[in-house]
Amino acid sequence: MGSDCLFFLSSCFLSFLNNVQSSNEKQPSPFVEMKEGWHILYRTPILRKMAYIEGLDSIAATVWIAAILYVFVSERLQADHQWWGWINGAFFLGLILGSLYCMKYANLVENKIRKVFMLGAIAAFFSTFLFALNTIPVIALILAFSFGASMQIKGIPQHTMIQTSVSLTQLSKVYAALGALGTGIFALSSLLMGWLAETFNVQLVFLFSAALMAMISILIKVNQQVFVKGNVKQT
Repeated sequence: MGSDCLFFLSSCFLSFLNNVQSSNEKQPSPFVEMKEGWHILYRTPILRKMAYIEGLDSIAATVWIAAILYVFVSERLQADHQWWGWINGAFFLGLILGSLYCMKYANLVENKIRKVFMLGAIAAFFSTFLFALNTIPVIALILAFSFGASMQIKGIPQHTMIQTSVSLTQLSKVYAALGALGTGIFALSSLLMGWLAETFNVQLVFLFSAALMAMISILIKVNQQVFVKGNVKQT
């Protein structure tokens, strides 16, 4: 019942959005748009690097799905099941406050977009790494909150650079391609992470996720000259 009410409210709020001018020309099929999006990703260096990051992010993020996190709470923290809900809540609270931080200091984020992008990735790595080593539920709450905030502080500059690197007409095609990439990898990596947690142990899964976050941080550092707002150069 609660979910129905929330969906109804979201539909009501959508009605307040401004109308967007659109062409009467026949729109291409989703497959064609995605194909064009892949072509744009391949030709644009900043978007090509963003696609690598999106892929690594999708794999790393699967450790935070309910099934993996529940096992971590049970086996690693040896805590009651309600801690799973609290850790989830702390993670989403971090996402919300990370967004509010970027809103409040929008000028700082925009002027230091590369540094904020990289610092968010580094913070996400440390949060995940320390979470994997931790065995204390209260500290797990703090680290989950930190990870959520870090991912949002990293994600907002990331999407800002994506959105300013292509024209408005190309943006939907680019996001269609990135969405297909992220969703596909997330689905496959969920199976992989589940297998690793069952075959070895759940701590190894979080350490693997931390290693991927470290790779993202290195990728951002090595390619920092590419990650510039409005970089529309194509090859």
